[in-house]
Amino acid sequence: MPRPSLTTPTVRDAIRDRILSGEYAPGSRLIEQRIAAQLEVSRVPVRDALRDLLAEGLTRERPAGGMEVRHYSEAEIDELIVLNEVLETVLVVRLAEEADELVVVALHAATSEAGAAIAGGDTTRAITLNARFHDVLLEQAQGSITHELLSTIRPRLAWVHRQHGDAAVLHAEHVAIADAIAAGDTTAAAALIHSHAASSRQAVHDLKDPT
Repeated sequence: MPRPSLTTPTVRDAIRDRILSGEYAPGSRLIEQRIAAQLEVSRVPVRDALRDLLAEGLTRERPAGGMEVRHYSEAEIDELIVLNEVLETVLVVRLAEEADELVVVALHAATSEAGAAIAGGDTTRAITLNARFHDVLLEQAQGSITHELLSTIRPRLAWVHRQHGDAAVLHAEHVAIADAIAAGDTTAAAALIHSHAASSRQAVHDLKDPT
């Protein structure tokens, strides 16, 4: 029996998580009735959630009707990574200039959690926490135009941020970015975002072409 307590935002978050984890693969159909049965809800919140995810860029309408998980081409992914790099560079330079202690604490807390997961051998959790680093970084720009612009592409990049083949390497890059911000080193922070974007681009390329 459907669970009336599950609201559209809750259902949306559950579907988003399944898309980002790969359970709902790019190009796969999103059948309302099937998802509703899986989540034990009615079709109404599922339908509303899929519309929300359409706005986020994670789903798209099928020519034959219904929705599917959106598939991004390599060119589109590269464009998203470049846009994110430009905006995150603006963000980290500003944060490094300010070197706010609370910001530094938040970033180091995020990297510490990921580091603990890696040390404990929990790769799945480490990947999730590594992706979370970018959300924590974004949270430090609340109220700015940079935050507004990054927020529009963040959902589309969430999948990309989970594709890096080596969680430890990605974690080390995040630690270096956080340390540069803490040190007030704007040049290093900007350079690290650039190399981090290149690393993300290579990770996606390797995923699509493992040879």
